[in-house]
Amino acid sequence: MKRLELMPTDENILKSLQEDIFERNQELQYFIKLLNSIEGPYSIAVNGSWGSGKTFFVKQAKMVLDAYNTDFDMIDEKRNAIKDSLKLKDQQIKNQCCIYYDAWKSDCDLDPIYSLICSITAGYKHFNEKNFKNKDNFPGDILKGM
Repeated sequence: MKRLELMPTDENILKSLQEDIFERNQELQYFIKLLNSIEGPYSIAVNGSWGSGKTFFVKQAKMVLDAYNTDFDMIDEKRNAIKDSLKLKDQQIKNQCCIYYDAWKSDCDLDPIYSLICSITAGYKHFNEKNFKNKDNFPGDILKGM
């Protein structure tokens, strides 16, 4: 795997997918297939030394899964560019809502679950009061899915 310093902006992530800058599109394909093969709630750890590209890799995976999610609002040109970059078939990829949560940014929060719930609700357009039977149990409904 190549080691480059590149900020994980949307533009850089898209370019890295299209040009396979880090030569890890194949590993990304394996990771996406793994995510799609697991049933039920799960946790996955991505381990690596500081600066090895964990954040970039996770954000690449999120961008790919967002492109395959028909409920995710994305420009068709970008969606198609992402899909063309990887050798994944549409029928292999489940609709998944991906939420990126930066634990370091919330490290000093008094209630870490609150910042996690805020990230979930901000990242998923379908989390709003009208989609829940009892708005008083809104946080509880979110926690059930975790």
